[in-house]
Amino acid sequence: MNRRNCLVLIALLVVLMFSTSPLSLTGNARAAAVFWNGSVDSSWSTAANWTGGTPNGNTVDINGGSNQPVEFDTTDSVGQLWMGRGVGDSGTLNVHSTQTLTASALILASKGTAVIDQTAGTVSTNGFYGSDFEGTGTYYLKGGALNVTTTYGLVLAMRGTTTLEVSGSGVLTANAPIYIGGKAVDLTATGTLTQNGGTAHANGLVYMGTHSTNTGICNLNGGTFNLAGNFINGTGSSTLNIDGGTLNFNGTSIDVDTLRVGYLTGNTGAFAVASGKTVTAGTLALGEQTGSMGTLTVNSGGTLNVGAGNITNGAGSGDLNINGTLNFTGTSIDVDKLDIGLTATAQVTLGSGQSANVGWLSLGDSAGSNGTLNIGPGASLHVTGTYPTGTKMPGIGLHGTGTINQTGGQAVFDRTPYLGDWSDGTGTYDLSADGIATFQQGMVVGTRGTANVYVRDTSQMTFNGNVRLTHLVSSSSTNGTLTQTGGTINLNADIVDNDGSSTLNLNGGTFNFNGTAITVDALNLGIPSGSTAALAVGTSQTVTSGEMIAGSGGVTITQTGGEIRTGRLTLAQAGGSATFNLQGGDFYQDSTLLAVNHERVFVGGKNQSGSHGVVNQTGGTFNVDECLFIGFATGDTGEYTIDDGELNVDSWISMRYGNGTFVQNGGEVDVAVGLQVAEGGAGTQASYTMNDGTLDVGTILLIGRSGGDPNPAGSDGQFNLFGGTATVGDLLIGSDAVDVLNMEVGGIIRVLQANYSEADAWNDIAAANIATGASGLAVSTVNLGGADYTQVQAVPEPATLVLLALGVLGLGIVARRGR
Repeated sequence: MNRRNCLVLIALLVVLMFSTSPLSLTGNARAAAVFWNGSVDSSWSTAANWTGGTPNGNTVDINGGSNQPVEFDTTDSVGQLWMGRGVGDSGTLNVHSTQTLTASALILASKGTAVIDQTAGTVSTNGFYGSDFEGTGTYYLKGGALNVTTTYGLVLAMRGTTTLEVSGSGVLTANAPIYIGGKAVDLTATGTLTQNGGTAHANGLVYMGTHSTNTGICNLNGGTFNLAGNFINGTGSSTLNIDGGTLNFNGTSIDVDTLRVGYLTGNTGAFAVASGKTVTAGTLALGEQTGSMGTLTVNSGGTLNVGAGNITNGAGSGDLNINGTLNFTGTSIDVDKLDIGLTATAQVTLGSGQSANVGWLSLGDSAGSNGTLNIGPGASLHVTGTYPTGTKMPGIGLHGTGTINQTGGQAVFDRTPYLGDWSDGTGTYDLSADGIATFQQGMVVGTRGTANVYVRDTSQMTFNGNVRLTHLVSSSSTNGTLTQTGGTINLNADIVDNDGSSTLNLNGGTFNFNGTAITVDALNLGIPSGSTAALAVGTSQTVTSGEMIAGSGGVTITQTGGEIRTGRLTLAQAGGSATFNLQGGDFYQDSTLLAVNHERVFVGGKNQSGSHGVVNQTGGTFNVDECLFIGFATGDTGEYTIDDGELNVDSWISMRYGNGTFVQNGGEVDVAVGLQVAEGGAGTQASYTMNDGTLDVGTILLIGRSGGDPNPAGSDGQFNLFGGTATVGDLLIGSDAVDVLNMEVGGIIRVLQANYSEADAWNDIAAANIATGASGLAVSTVNLGGADYTQVQAVPEPATLVLLALGVLGLGIVARRGR
């Protein structure tokens, strides 16, 4: 290609490059240019102030001259209006009258500086170009109207710096796209649109930071911004600061690198993402500077996407309300308040590597709302409970439904969370997998509403403050339940019950009770079939419950001190097993704790289900103010062994229809009314074996019979008295051959029926089946009415007699030989 053709090609490229430059904005490119000289005054309408003619119909340059700023004081229509065209040029224009200025194009600070101050009137242009060649331009729209028609758009900084500020009663109308921060490729540009008041109508798209070297900033500090289109994020830097005013967003999407809500000191910013709208921000900042307050609300059906950046809370106050969808792919959420499900159904998920630091957490705030927070593996949540207006307790299910699902990671609550806060609220905390949750000041499970806490799998939940299962005394409809099926619960404080219904379910895992008191309406241990549970109570600890049920699975209760008090105790049910090891302290069955009939102790269940209950007492006291049933129902098995300590029963010990075994190796057993060893029914087997200690039965000892039936069909009752002392008011033994009183040397039975003679009393005993525990021994000492009576002394066995005879014979032979 020759040199001439190269020059032609270059010329064509230049023309194409600048085909959208201000020179091509009007067909009046050859119009005459007039220049401001200001030789007379500052009036636009004074002809002598212009060089080259008057402005009307011509290209107008205000690049210098005297008497600036130029005062626009007449209606006029010009071609292109240039201000600060060249390097070092400066132009200022005041539009303070009610006149109208029409320009085919407005080029503000091409290479120099330019300022337009408008307080009234109207400025209309087909295209607004700010700083197309590294200049600095500012437009103050304080009143009147600035209209940009559909032809070329509003460009704030093609290359350089341009600021458009709307305030007062100013009205900006852009019927073409708005470019904030650049339009051409690879040109360094910074554009700022600031609205402190007035009204802005953006009837097209708004482009921000169009190219990699561009910076676009939009500040909404006051007034009303009506956006018909979308905010489009380029490859440069884009920032939207909502620091006041109202943004009426009628498009579908806002996409910026940084979204600030509540930015400048003392300002309050708020924005709501409406249904069907999407806001995407690399970083979301709320309450940036001291004294500022920012609130961002995602309404139901709205979507907030926060990308690689974070959600931050500066020195001011920041609230994030999620009623729609939050897609968060950053690393941290740091806000004063996080409200999920404020008025609708919403959820937020924290995944691996993500964290949330929240002052005030609220889930399911309003009636009918539903808020869920999911904490996954590798995520973390920290709720401080601090808020700029004072301490705020976390609320999970205030008037609606609130749920935290933690399947991993860590959660720390510095303040007490309230679950099921109001009567129409429902709160749930579900901790599973290997999640760790710590509550520094405890938890309220059911303030006025309904609340549930679950601990599962290998998770760990630690309470360093009291757990209140139901909180307010005046709310009898409140329900609070803590259920453990796995993992570990570290209770370093107390479980407290006020009014309402409170339940503690320990169905698996490890329960470390390090506090001083547990008080609940219902204490359930190992209830689901196959589950296991363990409860340990030590010195200075108390456990109080309306009812305690242990064992559809496998349960162990170990008491080494302190006090356990319950209205009713069931050891094993539904085919399960339960063991109570009483080593020290006091156990009380207290009927005042349960407002129903039959407040009793069942060892081995009560529902004919093959249950197996065991009490091993090596110390302490076991106190029952109703009945103690051991093997109550057919198919159930109960065992009670006492080595030391005291068993006090205010009514009956009954080994009734099932399989009951009582072994006394020591200690004291005191029964106010009666001891029943097998009442009756096919398959009923029961035994009381006394090896040592004392037994005192106030009224009657029944062996293999009920009070009115001397021989219940199929019952098998045995009383084995091998040691110790048994004192009974009366003794009745069934006539069935399997109903037996076994006695050995060292066992003493005293029958205290006052109207019995010695002979009559013994005849009653002898008429029954009295078996001997040693060969040749019929019965040991019997005391009737306080006087010892022995029917049969020890009779040697025949083999023993033979040996004695041989011995005597031998002695005789020795004596004879001696003589």
